[in-house]
Amino acid sequence: MLWGLSVVLRQQRLGFRPGGVQEDHLSVQPGVGLHLPLDQCRSLFLCTDGLAQCVGFGLAADVADLHRQALEQGMPALADALWARQGADPDLERLPRFKLRDDATGALCRLG
Repeated sequence: MLWGLSVVLRQQRLGFRPGGVQEDHLSVQPGVGLHLPLDQCRSLFLCTDGLAQCVGFGLAADVADLHRQALEQGMPALADALWARQGADPDLERLPRFKLRDDATGALCRLG
């Protein structure tokens, strides 16, 4: 079994309860920092794993394509398309995941 799928299945089994997903350190770890010279930054795209599901559902080829689409279409269009695909997969089979819908948060910043 693929590592990613085994983690998804394990977290589905544990659920969000004491001793579950949030407490066994499978979630995002705090304290990650990044320093960028602002004069070189023209675009910055950050997204949660929920929004990155656009790739898994075939809405984007990869994260670089997702970034490009965010620049061209905006975040609301991506979120609407993602919600439609998630809604069409209520049994979580087409794209194994923890729940029907995860947060779909993204940040897009262009400087210069």
